[in-house]
Amino acid sequence: MRIGSRSGGYNNKVSTDNPTIEYFPPKGNGLAIPFKFLSDALNSNLFPVIFLLPQTEYLFIAANKLATIYDWKNNREYRLPSMPNGVAITYPASAAGALLPLSIANKYASEVLLCGGTTANIDGNPTALSSNTATSKQCPEARIMGSAILTPDAKVLLVNGAQTGVAGYGNVANRIGASNAGNPAYRPTFLARPRGRIITAGSNPNDRVSTKSYMTRFNNEYLSPLYMSLPRPVLRSVPSSVNYGASYTICFSRTSKTSTIRMVVNDIGYSTHGVYMNQRWLELPVTSIQNDRLTFTGPIDTTYYPPGYGWLWVLEHDVPSQGKRVKVGAGASPPSTKSASANILSMTSGVDDTV
Repeated sequence: MRIGSRSGGYNNKVSTDNPTIEYFPPKGNGLAIPFKFLSDALNSNLFPVIFLLPQTEYLFIAANKLATIYDWKNNREYRLPSMPNGVAITYPASAAGALLPLSIANKYASEVLLCGGTTANIDGNPTALSSNTATSKQCPEARIMGSAILTPDAKVLLVNGAQTGVAGYGNVANRIGASNAGNPAYRPTFLARPRGRIITAGSNPNDRVSTKSYMTRFNNEYLSPLYMSLPRPVLRSVPSSVNYGASYTICFSRTSKTSTIRMVVNDIGYSTHGVYMNQRWLELPVTSIQNDRLTFTGPIDTTYYPPGYGWLWVLEHDVPSQGKRVKVGAGASPPSTKSASANILSMTSGVDDTV
Protein backbone atom coordinates (compact mmCIF):
# COMPACT_ATOMS: atom_id res chain seq x y z
CA MET A 1 0.00 0.00 0.00
CA ARG A 2 1.24 3.48 -0.82
CA ILE A 3 -0.31 5.96 1.58
CA GLY A 4 -1.11 9.52 0.58
CA SER A 5 -3.11 11.72 2.93
CA ARG A 6 -4.68 11.78 6.38
CA SER A 7 -7.76 13.53 5.01
CA GLY A 8 -9.71 13.87 1.79
CA GLY A 9 -9.77 16.67 -0.76
CA TYR A 10 -8.80 17.67 -4.28
CA ASN A 11 -5.12 17.38 -3.49
CA ASN A 12 -2.69 16.91 -0.62
CA LYS A 13 -0.65 19.32 1.52
CA VAL A 14 2.24 19.15 3.94
CA SER A 15 0.02 19.17 7.04
CA THR A 16 -1.95 16.10 5.91
CA ASP A 17 0.68 14.30 3.83
CA ASN A 18 1.42 10.69 4.76
CA PRO A 19 4.31 9.81 2.41
CA THR A 20 4.79 6.18 3.43
CA ILE A 21 4.54 2.61 2.18
CA GLU A 22 2.94 -0.25 4.12
CA TYR A 23 2.77 -3.97 3.44
CA PHE A 24 -0.03 -6.44 4.09
CA PRO A 25 0.68 -8.71 5.81
CA PRO A 26 3.23 -6.50 7.64
CA LYS A 27 6.92 -6.94 6.83
CA GLY A 28 10.12 -5.97 8.67
CA ASN A 29 9.11 -4.30 11.92
CA GLY A 30 5.56 -3.83 10.65
CA LEU A 31 5.70 -0.04 10.60
CA ALA A 32 5.13 2.31 7.68
CA ILE A 33 8.21 3.01 5.54
CA PRO A 34 8.91 6.67 4.63
CA PHE A 35 8.88 7.27 0.87
CA LYS A 36 10.46 10.56 -0.22
CA PHE A 37 9.01 10.31 -3.72
CA LEU A 38 5.51 11.02 -2.42
CA SER A 39 6.73 14.09 -0.54
CA ASP A 40 8.45 15.39 -3.67
CA ALA A 41 5.22 14.89 -5.63
CA LEU A 42 3.17 17.24 -3.42
CA ASN A 43 0.58 18.60 -3.69
CA SER A 44 -1.10 16.33 -6.22
CA ASN A 45 0.35 13.01 -5.06
CA LEU A 46 -2.93 11.19 -4.44
CA PHE A 47 -3.81 8.00 -6.32
CA PRO A 48 -0.34 7.41 -7.83
CA VAL A 49 0.02 5.10 -10.81
CA ILE A 50 1.87 1.88 -9.88
CA PHE A 51 2.82 -1.21 -11.88
CA LEU A 52 4.75 -4.32 -10.83
CA LEU A 53 7.46 -4.85 -13.45
CA PRO A 54 8.11 -8.42 -14.64
CA GLN A 55 11.49 -10.14 -14.31
CA THR A 56 12.42 -7.73 -11.51
CA GLU A 57 11.73 -6.74 -7.91
CA TYR A 58 10.83 -3.23 -9.04
CA LEU A 59 7.72 -1.08 -9.21
CA PHE A 60 7.04 1.74 -11.64
CA ILE A 61 5.44 4.65 -9.75
CA ALA A 62 4.22 7.98 -11.11
CA ALA A 63 2.61 10.88 -9.26
CA ASN A 64 1.98 14.49 -10.24
CA LYS A 65 4.77 15.24 -12.77
CA LEU A 66 7.28 12.75 -11.35
CA ALA A 67 8.13 9.10 -11.99
CA THR A 68 10.44 6.58 -10.35
CA ILE A 69 11.47 2.94 -10.21
CA TYR A 70 11.18 1.53 -6.70
CA ASP A 71 13.09 -1.55 -5.49
CA TRP A 72 10.54 -2.76 -2.94
CA LYS A 73 12.75 -5.54 -1.64
CA ASN A 74 15.70 -3.28 -0.73
CA ASN A 75 13.75 -0.01 -0.26
CA ARG A 76 15.71 1.85 -2.93
CA GLU A 77 14.49 4.40 -5.43
CA TYR A 78 15.77 5.18 -8.92
CA ARG A 79 14.26 8.49 -10.04
CA LEU A 80 13.21 8.82 -13.68
CA PRO A 81 12.95 12.02 -15.75
CA SER A 82 9.88 14.13 -15.07
CA MET A 83 6.81 13.88 -17.32
CA PRO A 84 7.26 15.43 -20.78
CA ASN A 85 5.96 18.97 -21.27
CA GLY A 86 5.29 19.41 -17.56
CA VAL A 87 2.14 17.29 -17.67
CA ALA A 88 0.65 16.18 -14.33
CA ILE A 89 -0.91 12.73 -14.53
CA THR A 90 -2.46 11.97 -11.12
CA TYR A 91 -5.65 13.14 -9.44
CA PRO A 92 -7.13 15.63 -10.05
CA ALA A 93 -5.31 15.60 -13.43
CA SER A 94 -5.95 11.84 -13.69
CA ALA A 95 -4.36 10.52 -16.86
CA ALA A 96 -5.22 7.00 -17.98
CA GLY A 97 -2.38 4.55 -17.39
CA ALA A 98 -1.62 0.98 -18.39
CA LEU A 99 1.24 -1.49 -18.41
CA LEU A 100 1.21 -2.49 -22.08
CA PRO A 101 0.68 -6.15 -23.02
CA LEU A 102 3.57 -8.41 -22.07
CA SER A 103 4.24 -10.52 -25.13
CA ILE A 104 6.77 -13.16 -26.09
CA ALA A 105 7.69 -11.18 -29.22
CA ASN A 106 8.96 -8.23 -27.16
CA LYS A 107 10.56 -10.55 -24.59
CA TYR A 108 8.13 -9.36 -21.91
CA ALA A 109 9.65 -5.87 -21.99
CA SER A 110 7.85 -3.41 -19.71
CA GLU A 111 6.29 -0.39 -21.42
CA VAL A 112 4.03 2.01 -19.53
CA LEU A 113 1.41 4.08 -21.34
CA LEU A 114 0.09 7.32 -19.81
CA CYS A 115 -2.59 9.15 -21.79
CA GLY A 116 -4.01 12.52 -20.81
CA GLY A 117 -3.43 14.68 -17.77
CA THR A 118 -2.97 18.43 -17.73
CA THR A 119 -0.36 21.17 -17.76
CA ALA A 120 -2.56 23.33 -15.54
CA ASN A 121 -1.41 24.24 -12.02
CA ILE A 122 -3.38 21.63 -10.09
CA ASP A 123 -1.17 22.02 -7.02
CA GLY A 124 -3.02 25.24 -6.24
CA ASN A 125 -6.81 25.54 -6.30
CA PRO A 126 -8.15 23.31 -9.10
CA THR A 127 -11.70 24.60 -8.62
CA ALA A 128 -10.56 27.95 -10.05
CA LEU A 129 -9.75 26.41 -13.44
CA SER A 130 -11.97 27.27 -16.39
CA SER A 131 -12.77 25.30 -19.53
CA ASN A 132 -10.20 27.44 -21.35
CA THR A 133 -7.30 26.21 -19.21
CA ALA A 134 -4.64 24.69 -21.46
CA THR A 135 -4.14 20.92 -21.44
CA SER A 136 -1.58 18.69 -23.11
CA LYS A 137 -2.18 18.31 -26.85
CA GLN A 138 0.08 15.32 -27.42
CA CYS A 139 -2.93 12.95 -27.55
CA PRO A 140 -5.42 13.06 -30.46
CA GLU A 141 -7.72 14.88 -28.02
CA ALA A 142 -7.28 16.24 -24.50
CA ARG A 143 -8.51 13.90 -21.77
CA ILE A 144 -8.93 14.02 -17.99
CA MET A 145 -9.75 10.89 -15.93
CA GLY A 146 -9.94 8.55 -18.88
CA SER A 147 -9.89 4.77 -18.53
CA ALA A 148 -7.36 2.57 -20.32
CA ILE A 149 -8.41 -1.06 -20.69
CA LEU A 150 -6.26 -3.87 -22.08
CA THR A 151 -8.54 -5.78 -24.43
CA PRO A 152 -8.06 -9.52 -25.07
CA ASP A 153 -6.55 -8.85 -28.53
CA ALA A 154 -3.59 -6.95 -26.99
CA LYS A 155 -4.89 -3.47 -27.71
CA VAL A 156 -5.55 -0.52 -25.39
CA LEU A 157 -9.07 0.90 -25.38
CA LEU A 158 -9.26 4.46 -24.06
CA VAL A 159 -12.73 5.47 -22.84
CA ASN A 160 -14.47 7.90 -20.47
CA GLY A 161 -13.26 11.26 -19.26
CA ALA A 162 -13.56 14.95 -20.10
CA GLN A 163 -11.53 17.30 -22.28
CA THR A 164 -11.07 20.24 -19.90
CA GLY A 165 -11.12 21.09 -16.21
CA VAL A 166 -10.19 18.66 -13.46
CA ALA A 167 -11.48 15.28 -12.37
CA GLY A 168 -14.36 15.54 -9.99
CA TYR A 169 -16.97 17.39 -8.05
CA GLY A 170 -19.20 18.55 -10.88
CA ASN A 171 -16.94 21.11 -12.59
CA VAL A 172 -16.32 19.16 -15.82
CA ALA A 173 -18.88 19.27 -18.63
CA ASN A 174 -16.95 18.85 -21.89
CA ARG A 175 -17.03 15.09 -22.13
CA ILE A 176 -15.17 12.85 -24.57
CA GLY A 177 -17.20 11.15 -27.31
CA ALA A 178 -20.95 10.54 -27.50
CA SER A 179 -21.39 7.79 -24.94
CA ASN A 180 -24.95 6.93 -23.95
CA ALA A 181 -23.65 6.52 -20.41
CA GLY A 182 -23.85 10.29 -19.90
CA ASN A 183 -20.93 12.44 -18.77
CA PRO A 184 -18.55 9.81 -17.35
CA ALA A 185 -16.00 12.15 -15.79
CA TYR A 186 -15.70 11.44 -12.07
CA ARG A 187 -15.13 7.87 -10.87
CA PRO A 188 -16.13 6.27 -14.16
CA THR A 189 -15.51 2.58 -14.54
CA PHE A 190 -15.46 -0.23 -17.05
CA LEU A 191 -15.73 -4.00 -17.02
CA ALA A 192 -14.67 -6.57 -19.60
CA ARG A 193 -17.16 -9.39 -20.13
CA PRO A 194 -16.10 -13.01 -20.87
CA ARG A 195 -17.58 -12.73 -24.37
CA GLY A 196 -15.25 -9.80 -25.06
CA ARG A 197 -17.62 -6.86 -24.82
CA ILE A 198 -16.81 -3.87 -22.61
CA ILE A 199 -19.22 -2.22 -20.15
CA THR A 200 -18.65 1.43 -19.27
CA ALA A 201 -20.44 3.28 -16.49
CA GLY A 202 -20.25 6.58 -14.60
CA SER A 203 -20.21 8.95 -13.05
CA ASN A 204 -20.90 10.64 -9.71
CA PRO A 205 -19.30 14.08 -9.34
CA ASN A 206 -21.22 14.70 -6.11
CA ASP A 207 -20.73 14.05 -2.42
CA ARG A 208 -23.91 11.94 -2.40
CA VAL A 209 -26.55 10.81 -4.88
CA SER A 210 -27.83 13.92 -6.65
CA THR A 211 -30.22 14.86 -9.46
CA LYS A 212 -28.85 18.39 -9.99
CA SER A 213 -26.50 19.39 -12.80
CA TYR A 214 -23.85 16.71 -13.35
CA MET A 215 -26.23 14.27 -11.71
CA THR A 216 -25.37 10.83 -10.38
CA ARG A 217 -25.47 8.42 -13.33
CA PHE A 218 -26.73 4.84 -13.10
CA ASN A 219 -26.86 3.97 -16.81
CA ASN A 220 -24.36 1.66 -18.49
CA GLU A 221 -23.19 1.13 -22.04
CA TYR A 222 -21.89 -1.91 -23.91
CA LEU A 223 -19.00 -1.43 -26.33
CA SER A 224 -18.38 -4.14 -28.93
CA PRO A 225 -14.80 -4.17 -30.30
CA LEU A 226 -14.31 -5.13 -33.94
CA TYR A 227 -13.43 -8.73 -33.07
CA MET A 228 -17.01 -9.30 -31.85
CA SER A 229 -18.18 -9.35 -35.49
CA LEU A 230 -15.38 -11.61 -36.80
CA PRO A 231 -15.15 -15.43 -36.91
CA ARG A 232 -13.65 -16.41 -33.56
CA PRO A 233 -11.87 -19.45 -32.14
CA VAL A 234 -13.63 -21.43 -29.42
CA LEU A 235 -12.00 -22.34 -26.11
CA ARG A 236 -13.66 -25.61 -25.14
CA SER A 237 -11.93 -26.72 -21.94
CA VAL A 238 -9.48 -25.09 -19.55
CA PRO A 239 -8.02 -26.02 -16.15
CA SER A 240 -9.59 -24.41 -13.09
CA SER A 241 -6.17 -23.20 -11.96
CA VAL A 242 -2.79 -22.51 -13.56
CA ASN A 243 0.42 -22.73 -11.54
CA TYR A 244 3.69 -21.00 -12.32
CA GLY A 245 5.85 -22.81 -14.87
CA ALA A 246 3.47 -25.79 -15.09
CA SER A 247 2.26 -27.31 -18.37
CA TYR A 248 -1.42 -27.63 -19.36
CA THR A 249 -3.35 -28.95 -22.34
CA ILE A 250 -6.68 -27.47 -23.43
CA CYS A 251 -9.14 -28.23 -26.23
CA PHE A 252 -10.12 -25.56 -28.74
CA SER A 253 -11.32 -25.07 -32.30
CA ARG A 254 -10.20 -22.50 -34.86
CA THR A 255 -11.43 -21.14 -38.15
CA SER A 256 -8.32 -22.12 -40.15
CA LYS A 257 -5.72 -24.85 -39.70
CA THR A 258 -2.93 -22.51 -40.84
CA SER A 259 -3.75 -19.61 -38.54
CA THR A 260 -1.40 -18.13 -35.93
CA ILE A 261 -2.41 -19.12 -32.41
CA ARG A 262 -1.51 -17.47 -29.11
CA MET A 263 -2.59 -18.13 -25.52
CA VAL A 264 -2.99 -15.23 -23.09
CA VAL A 265 -4.18 -14.52 -19.57
CA ASN A 266 -5.37 -11.09 -18.49
CA ASP A 267 -6.76 -9.39 -15.43
CA ILE A 268 -8.79 -6.18 -15.52
CA GLY A 269 -7.94 -5.53 -11.89
CA TYR A 270 -9.87 -2.96 -9.87
CA SER A 271 -10.09 0.78 -10.01
CA THR A 272 -10.70 4.11 -8.33
CA HIS A 273 -10.29 7.65 -9.65
CA GLY A 274 -9.16 6.40 -13.04
CA VAL A 275 -6.33 4.29 -11.57
CA TYR A 276 -6.62 0.61 -12.53
CA MET A 277 -4.55 -1.52 -10.20
CA ASN A 278 -3.30 -4.98 -11.10
CA GLN A 279 -4.52 -4.74 -14.71
CA ARG A 280 -2.31 -7.04 -16.75
CA TRP A 281 -2.10 -8.85 -20.10
CA LEU A 282 0.40 -11.71 -20.39
CA GLU A 283 1.12 -14.04 -23.30
CA LEU A 284 1.74 -17.64 -22.24
CA PRO A 285 4.22 -19.88 -24.12
CA VAL A 286 2.51 -22.40 -26.43
CA THR A 287 4.65 -25.54 -26.61
CA SER A 288 2.57 -27.64 -29.02
CA ILE A 289 -0.62 -27.67 -31.09
CA GLN A 290 -2.02 -30.98 -32.34
CA ASN A 291 -5.39 -30.78 -34.07
CA ASP A 292 -7.76 -29.39 -31.43
CA ARG A 293 -5.35 -29.74 -28.52
CA LEU A 294 -3.05 -26.94 -27.36
CA THR A 295 -0.37 -27.22 -24.68
CA PHE A 296 0.85 -24.10 -22.90
CA THR A 297 2.97 -23.16 -19.90
CA GLY A 298 1.87 -21.04 -16.96
CA PRO A 299 3.51 -17.70 -16.05
CA ILE A 300 7.22 -17.84 -15.19
CA ASP A 301 6.74 -16.37 -11.71
CA THR A 302 4.65 -13.92 -9.68
CA THR A 303 6.35 -10.84 -11.15
CA TYR A 304 4.95 -11.71 -14.57
CA TYR A 305 1.44 -12.34 -13.25
CA PRO A 306 0.61 -11.85 -9.54
CA PRO A 307 -1.41 -14.61 -7.84
CA GLY A 308 -5.16 -14.32 -8.23
CA TYR A 309 -7.91 -14.79 -10.76
CA GLY A 310 -7.82 -13.88 -14.41
CA TRP A 311 -9.21 -14.83 -17.81
CA LEU A 312 -7.71 -17.25 -20.32
CA TRP A 313 -8.13 -16.50 -24.03
CA VAL A 314 -6.93 -18.20 -27.19
CA LEU A 315 -6.13 -15.76 -30.02
CA GLU A 316 -6.36 -16.74 -33.68
CA HIS A 317 -4.69 -14.08 -35.83
CA ASP A 318 -5.20 -11.86 -32.76
CA VAL A 319 -8.96 -12.49 -32.72
CA PRO A 320 -9.88 -13.71 -29.22
CA SER A 321 -12.15 -16.52 -28.16
CA GLN A 322 -14.53 -16.01 -25.28
CA GLY A 323 -12.65 -15.86 -22.00
CA LYS A 324 -12.59 -18.55 -19.34
CA ARG A 325 -12.01 -17.66 -15.69
CA VAL A 326 -8.97 -19.28 -14.08
CA LYS A 327 -7.07 -19.06 -10.82
CA VAL A 328 -3.36 -18.30 -11.22
CA GLY A 329 -1.24 -19.74 -8.42
CA ALA A 330 -2.16 -22.01 -5.53
CA GLY A 331 -4.50 -19.52 -3.89
CA ALA A 332 -2.50 -19.48 -0.65
CA SER A 333 -2.33 -16.43 1.60
CA PRO A 334 0.79 -14.26 1.25
CA PRO A 335 3.61 -15.05 3.70
CA SER A 336 3.35 -13.26 7.03
CA THR A 337 5.77 -12.36 9.82
CA LYS A 338 4.30 -12.78 13.30
CA SER A 339 6.81 -10.43 14.91
CA ALA A 340 5.94 -7.65 12.44
CA SER A 341 2.22 -8.05 13.10
CA ALA A 342 2.76 -8.10 16.87
CA ASN A 343 4.94 -4.99 16.75
CA ILE A 344 2.50 -2.87 14.77
CA LEU A 345 -0.39 -3.95 17.00
CA SER A 346 1.58 -3.05 20.11
CA MET A 347 2.19 0.47 18.75
CA THR A 348 -1.36 1.05 17.50
CA SER A 349 -4.25 2.14 19.70
CA GLY A 350 -7.02 -0.39 19.34
CA VAL A 351 -10.74 0.03 19.94
CA ASP A 352 -12.16 -1.25 23.23
CA ASP A 353 -15.19 -3.22 22.03
CA THR A 354 -16.31 -3.96 25.59
CA VAL A 355 -17.58 -0.39 26.10
